[in-house]
Amino acid sequence: TNSYIKSYLGNNNETYRILNLNHTTDNLILNVMSDHFSTNGAKKDNAYNKNKSIDIKYFPTDDLEVRLKRTFNNNYSNYPKPLRDINIYNQNPYNTDEGFNNEATNTYQTNIGSTYSINNTTNISIDYLDTDKDITTFSTNRYKEEKFKSKLVTHKNSFKFIAGVDASNADRIGSNNITSKENKGIFISSNYILDNIKIATGARYEEVQYTYSPNVGTELVDNEYLYSYDIGLNYVLDTKQSLFINYNKAFLTPVIDRFFKWNSTYTGQTFNEFINPTTSKTINIGYNNKSKKNKLDIVFFKASLTDEMYLTPSWINTNIDKSHKYGIEIFDKYQVNDNYYTSINYSYIIAKIDEEGSYNGNYLPGVSKHNLTLNMGFNLNKYTGVLSHTYRSKAYAMEDFSNSFTQKQDAYQNTNLSLNYSLNSKIEIFTKVENIFDKNNGLWLRDNVMYPVDYSRSYYAGLKYTF
Repeated sequence: TNSYIKSYLGNNNETYRILNLNHTTDNLILNVMSDHFSTNGAKKDNAYNKNKSIDIKYFPTDDLEVRLKRTFNNNYSNYPKPLRDINIYNQNPYNTDEGFNNEATNTYQTNIGSTYSINNTTNISIDYLDTDKDITTFSTNRYKEEKFKSKLVTHKNSFKFIAGVDASNADRIGSNNITSKENKGIFISSNYILDNIKIATGARYEEVQYTYSPNVGTELVDNEYLYSYDIGLNYVLDTKQSLFINYNKAFLTPVIDRFFKWNSTYTGQTFNEFINPTTSKTINIGYNNKSKKNKLDIVFFKASLTDEMYLTPSWINTNIDKSHKYGIEIFDKYQVNDNYYTSINYSYIIAKIDEEGSYNGNYLPGVSKHNLTLNMGFNLNKYTGVLSHTYRSKAYAMEDFSNSFTQKQDAYQNTNLSLNYSLNSKIEIFTKVENIFDKNNGLWLRDNVMYPVDYSRSYYAGLKYTF
């Protein structure tokens, strides 16, 4: 991989620059990266993001890889509080009379790992990941996490098998408590091709323990024993077409922050309670058609969920007893000729609450039924470009679990254009305009309370030099 420098300037004093250096020898791959993004924001909602990393891969023998990676991230955002009048939103989404909130994060991460090839068909890998993060909003919390991952991979002809063990230990360190999450898991998966049928299977078992340890008071412990599995069949009809079906049972464990709630003045958080992991059963049935000029994917899906996690209007995390989602996803890309293409990505989604007290039978808030992305692209001599439009239909406001609010989440519309020009093999000039038509978009919490998002036109232009 080549080294490069890239930089751009945009409106609202938006700047970005990156230096990416690569060095490769017969037994060493070295990458060093540093980047910096900053903006004053359309509302003077200034933000910046800085990243640095060093990545080393060393091959002492043909069969052994040893790797070390160290990354650092520093992020700050000063974001406006929500508007509290729909008339202000319609007339002047730039309004900041409600003031600002801010958040700052610092993250250090170290990854040490190795992969050893036992023979031409089998290898084993081991990785250790250490993360140290602090997040400051109205108060500061420190997060420490250690992860261990191991995996055995073997394949022969049309058969592939993977097995592994992993474990992690995460701590959230507050001013008056330490809350921990400890995971231990084992997994297997396999793929087998028999003539024109591909069979994929997998399973995982995991044990999770949460511990809340206050400086003063009683320690609380919660244990979960979870499993998941997946089975899929892909049937090839001919050289262009195939059918597939997949059924899986999955789980999602809550992150530690979901156990805490803000106090009435939003100046700090207190422990609320442990919440349940979300479990789901999903079936997907699909059709693929791939030719030289066209790629078509159609998927029908149905998911039944137990204990889906959500944030209540009182800003407390809890579970929905039963819920479900179903719909269809369609993707089609058509290559008009060697230089031009078009694509469409559409999904229709119904998401409803089955069992949750007075919310029974209601639609899940914040979920748009219709989601559409259109793209038109070209690659002509030294020029490339993409014109895209994204649309999401109206939805119930994020806190409207009763489906009774007067105002709904507005439909989202955003049109973007990007252009690139390759001056030669080393120099590339690029530009992008986002929200070309300057559409108002917002995230509705409830009546007359909304966060404007993607509400203004923005643009930038820059240069990339490869060496």
